[in-house]
Amino acid sequence: MKVIAADIGTKHFCTIPGWPSNDLEGLFDALARWDLDPGLDYSNEPEFAGKPGVAPFRSRAWGHCVQQYDETLQKRVWVGTRPIHPEHPDAVRYFGNFLEHSFGFWLDTDDPELIARLDGAIAENLCRRRKRLCGA
Repeated sequence: MKVIAADIGTKHFCTIPGWPSNDLEGLFDALARWDLDPGLDYSNEPEFAGKPGVAPFRSRAWGHCVQQYDETLQKRVWVGTRPIHPEHPDAVRYFGNFLEHSFGFWLDTDDPELIARLDGAIAENLCRRRKRLCGA
């Protein structure tokens, strides 16, 4: 599985016994243990919803943002105009943290297998939280 660029985990906590490793497997470990902070999921925000590459805790890995007027929203919004990694124009960026544990992460990839695995782990994380909150 190919990671283009990433920063995973909080380096100064990695010495705590049982703390996830600051790598991709550590991220999957954290996703299985702890609830993601929904305040950091922008996929349902009007500026991002329905845009290419957008899913929970995921967006396109594009930068060089400029403000453009959005007719539908009737306001100016920030729009990425080109890929952060020109050699990987279809890359996506995952970004998040957890509610009770500071294990923040961002990760860029264009690997379909890794994208599917991360999307699945995030969906399981969100579903587990919803079930617990609803008493199921």
